[in-house]
Amino acid sequence: MPTTTVSAPAAFLGECGADWLREARSWCRFGVTERRERLLFEQTDFTAELWWVLGRTALHDAVDRLDGAHVDGDGVVCVEAGRSSRHSLIAALDTLRDFPDVHVVAEGGPETHGWWNGRRLLVVTRSGPVWRAELWKGLLTGIAVFARGMPLRPADQRWTAPMPEEAFAHAETGSPGALLR
Repeated sequence: MPTTTVSAPAAFLGECGADWLREARSWCRFGVTERRERLLFEQTDFTAELWWVLGRTALHDAVDRLDGAHVDGDGVVCVEAGRSSRHSLIAALDTLRDFPDVHVVAEGGPETHGWWNGRRLLVVTRSGPVWRAELWKGLLTGIAVFARGMPLRPADQRWTAPMPEEAFAHAETGSPGALLR
């Protein structure tokens, strides 16, 4: 049997599982004799289905519970803006609180990015050619009440950044770029 490169999910299955994964398609074609079931098995790509199942994480399951949300190829959670992109973003961050510093983007309104890790909330909003970053520290009660419409207190720090990821990096290091007053 020729050797093939086995990726992480196949390695997870072990050598026996990797062999099964390689042979899954041919096994499905010839393993069932009834015509209707054989047609079903021939039309279903079990290898792709198995890769999809093995590629899912707890984050994917949590995002599935959010209406209109999905995880893109880079691991960024995208949510629909609803009536307010800021409230939708904070609601999603609160729901995903078990996944600290997950990157959430509100789509369909003003482009807004956010990160929440239980200690600090970072919201980055497009403002013309730059991004306006706002950082709140020490939100002891969490952020759930802010998702329902209660106004946030004034941000502890505000600054501009050329990209949302740079604003996140500056918030992590504690050295924001051009501070706004």
